[in-house]
Amino acid sequence: MGISYGLNLGLKSAFGRERPLENRLLEEDGFSFPSGNAMVGTTFYLFAAFLLYQRFQKSWILWLGVLLPFLLSLSRVYVGVHYPSDILAGFSFGMALCLGLIVVYKSLNNRGTKIQKNKNTAV
Repeated sequence: MGISYGLNLGLKSAFGRERPLENRLLEEDGFSFPSGNAMVGTTFYLFAAFLLYQRFQKSWILWLGVLLPFLLSLSRVYVGVHYPSDILAGFSFGMALCLGLIVVYKSLNNRGTKIQKNKNTAV
């Protein structure tokens, strides 16, 4: 999550997009693009859903992993602190980062399995 948060801060600084000014229900400071809640939330919930799915093999876990960041993101537009494009970008960056984490997880997991198999062989 630290990687997602740090990347989000870097992207916000690079783009420097101001937040919406009208119809705010909350006051937020900092830049708007991409949405940190959408990005970090998507990374967290999707990766957590992936890990839980690996163990329990229930499809509703994956659906929940997509639904929670989507609802979180909608709430940020509703309270007026993000444009829809901020949310879409945050969700997209979060999904890309999550896919990267899944690739790393699977490669490390496969490597660990190969090491386990090699320990059982006679030398």
